[in-house]
Amino acid sequence: MNLKNKTTTKRKLALLAVILFVIALLSKQYTGIFAHIVHSFAADILAVVILILLGNILFIKTSPLIISSSVFLFALAIELFQLVNQSFRLIAINNQFLHIILGSTFDLLDILSYAVGAIIGFVLLKKLSL
Repeated sequence: MNLKNKTTTKRKLALLAVILFVIALLSKQYTGIFAHIVHSFAADILAVVILILLGNILFIKTSPLIISSSVFLFALAIELFQLVNQSFRLIAINNQFLHIILGSTFDLLDILSYAVGAIIGFVLLKKLSL
């Protein structure tokens, strides 16, 4: 892939990340059918995919496996921190932005969501040969 094509692909990834970010934020406000599934599963998957896309844009020479694994481990660390640190809950509950981004309670389904998002992000990067 030449430099011009790689730059165009990076711009498309950035646009995709922004679009997915907006969708993820909107999904947290969704109140329709299966709202709990959308809130706890789909939004977390999207968040991980977004971070992987952004990681690929920022760390150009890093392999998709390392980026995907790093994002998954980061998300896992936040989830485990929610389990063991009670003050984390208070901070996240009192700040709406942090509550949306970091969550406030431990949930095993979140870990599954992060894994699915990491796999989707990895496959996406591999398919684009980045």
